[in-house]
Amino acid sequence: MSIPLAAANLAIELAAHKGDVEEGMSIYRELHNVCSSGPNTLTFNHLFSMCHKANRVDLTSFFLQEMQLLKVLPNRSTYEILVVLCVELGYFEEGRKYLLEMTQSGFSLTETVKERIRAKCAKSNDDSAKRLQYDAAVRKAISRGFRKVKLRLPMKGSRVEKDTSPAATSEAARDDTSDNRPTRGKKARNLQPWKHEFICHMILSKSLTTSQMAKAAGCSECTITHIRKNLRLFGSASPPLIRAGRPRSITPPMLDALCDHLTEKPGLYVDEMVIFLRDGFDILTSTASVKRALCRAGWTKTSSVDYDGMRQLQALLRPT
Repeated sequence: MSIPLAAANLAIELAAHKGDVEEGMSIYRELHNVCSSGPNTLTFNHLFSMCHKANRVDLTSFFLQEMQLLKVLPNRSTYEILVVLCVELGYFEEGRKYLLEMTQSGFSLTETVKERIRAKCAKSNDDSAKRLQYDAAVRKAISRGFRKVKLRLPMKGSRVEKDTSPAATSEAARDDTSDNRPTRGKKARNLQPWKHEFICHMILSKSLTTSQMAKAAGCSECTITHIRKNLRLFGSASPPLIRAGRPRSITPPMLDALCDHLTEKPGLYVDEMVIFLRDGFDILTSTASVKRALCRAGWTKTSSVDYDGMRQLQALLRPT
């Protein structure tokens, strides 16, 4: 007897809505027998929602191992459910790790989930919650603009008296040259990495003032303020590196998954690779991007043919 996978997913979704872990687990065990295709990403999304509804974090690691064994790729909804699950139950550091893996895979949180995470982290005094709240992928976007400046212009008909005496002229010239004269002060050296960690530890401890931290680290108060700002915005002492050009549409995890898929099916066309990335990662990329990514990975038609021939030779030499 075989049933469609959509029907099994609907039954698991109903169990997740009720928070019935036993019913959901029994359906998942029988799914391997009644569905020939096996579970997909939507199946595990419903199972993770069930764990969230029932507050069962222990089952989350079990289903993650199942996804790895069955080679089921997560999508944005999977990562969002895991991050929200960890935040709602107080596992902020684990939620931050899932968020980092999510951004490395090329996904981003929706605005509704961001607001939910910020509201939950704001109620906690945990340092991990604060780092997650002010993470670049969660924090509220900073509005930037121009400051309005009012200029006062002299009214028509008014006279501005100007001192044309030699003393005043020489003094004004001396002021102009002093403004344009380069400063002779030396540029401050960059702090060593251990000093960055030391300053971050003092800032997170909240036991010293800015002047005391600057005196202990041997730097200026402006440096302490700048590092505190980076911790609040980016979660680290230094801001992230911004590379030139637009970001690549195919991230390293996507490229690894594509190369693993090509080891099994080396004869795929580029259009079929685009369909594989769309189904697995919910992203629509161009054939040129796929070709450039495979070129960076060193995967060519010659290497795929050589790999396919080597695999066939190993199959022939394998003892029966």
